[in-house]
Amino acid sequence: MTLLHTTSGAIAPTATPAQQGLATAHQAAAFLSISRTTLWRLTRQGTLQPVKIGRSLRYRWHDLRELAQGGAK
Repeated sequence: MTLLHTTSGAIAPTATPAQQGLATAHQAAAFLSISRTTLWRLTRQGTLQPVKIGRSLRYRWHDLRELAQGGAK
């Protein structure tokens, strides 16, 4: 992950080639620096909308970066 300084002075994470597409729950929680329990709570609340692939849930990197920057839906 690289960091990008925004005009407000905040540091915003930007995507690396490995962070394109979808993240596992473990990757999403690590990226946001939260527990998996908190990740599930954000999912239940509708803050994050995962993609279901079979029985697995995946999270869009774009949504994770947006949430990390304080832009929760």
